[in-house]
Amino acid sequence: MANSDKNILITPNKNASGIPEIALTGFGNSTISANIPDSNIGTLNFSTSTKNIFSIDSDQNSNIQLSIGSTTSGSFLELKNFGNLSINTPKTTIYGKGLKLSKVKPTTSPSVNGKIAYDSVQKTLVVSNSTTWTSYSSPTYVQDGLIVYYDASRPDSYPGSGSVVYDISGSSIGSGEMHGTMGNVGFSTERGGALTFNGSNSYIDVNNSSDLLRDFSGYTVEWYTKITTATACEIFGNYGPSFTTNYLWIAARYGHYLNGANPYFVAGPYTEAAPLEPGYTYHGAVTRDPQTRNTMLYLNGFLNTSSTADARIGNGINYRIGLDVNSSTAEPFGGSLYLIRVYNRPLTPKEIQINFESARTRVGL
Repeated sequence: MANSDKNILITPNKNASGIPEIALTGFGNSTISANIPDSNIGTLNFSTSTKNIFSIDSDQNSNIQLSIGSTTSGSFLELKNFGNLSINTPKTTIYGKGLKLSKVKPTTSPSVNGKIAYDSVQKTLVVSNSTTWTSYSSPTYVQDGLIVYYDASRPDSYPGSGSVVYDISGSSIGSGEMHGTMGNVGFSTERGGALTFNGSNSYIDVNNSSDLLRDFSGYTVEWYTKITTATACEIFGNYGPSFTTNYLWIAARYGHYLNGANPYFVAGPYTEAAPLEPGYTYHGAVTRDPQTRNTMLYLNGFLNTSSTADARIGNGINYRIGLDVNSSTAEPFGGSLYLIRVYNRPLTPKEIQINFESARTRVGL
């Protein structure tokens, strides 16, 4: 079945033990809606090697055991109107990473083998990092166009230890998942979770990102940081030694630079000119329109300044957070990185406000 836009009826088969069972596998890059009339389902197995979108509705509030296997990035499963729900998954799978629950009424005590469940009292997804449980409500940030997302408060993005920060955007752009490899980056439970940079040689290399933004791409890069050093605080870019002309440089204290187009911060609550002062928490965002090349720089949710970045973005090297690329010390970031998101389109001023509001209480703004 391919490219389906029809609603289909699913009747579970019984396995050898007589338990009803449904298997969802690859249908060839399809969008499939299905209705399940049965009042009780044993197991729903979700596994796909192609990009598929499934929306499964139970009109009988079916009880279900969901088993998630290996899935292709970009696949998505939505469950509607189910009753008691338990989930078995080999890895954390939450909003933005392949699963959405809608009008689901599971048990109060999560039944789970893996790292995800649903709390019917709080009406949130509950994610386990093997020692603690953390709840997440439906996402309040903009998801359309999101291609990279690191968030230190979410165990599925950073579990609290290790040298990898996981991309939870759900994007399938590029040659592979754009997880980040960290060097000399620490972790703090501050404000729900923060990646800490030492202002000297801390960095995150964004894997498989050399073609992430290129030529006259439209984009948005946004970040929540606390700045602690008076260094340049490079926050995202592919600019560095041997990569200077037509390469992107975004710094938490200065703003945006692309081949001479530099809408730097020129006003703010704590400074009258770039660079922004250390010792404070900031939300920053920069957008570029692919047609007009108009580049907007936002500070704490509001437009700060703008310019025209009428230049191509070069490719051939992965993006980096915390240091210039191909450098061990150039323009380092010092402070806490709470989250960073990259979009493949310019967010609107209203969307910037939505994203700003989504985490401002957490970071204390």
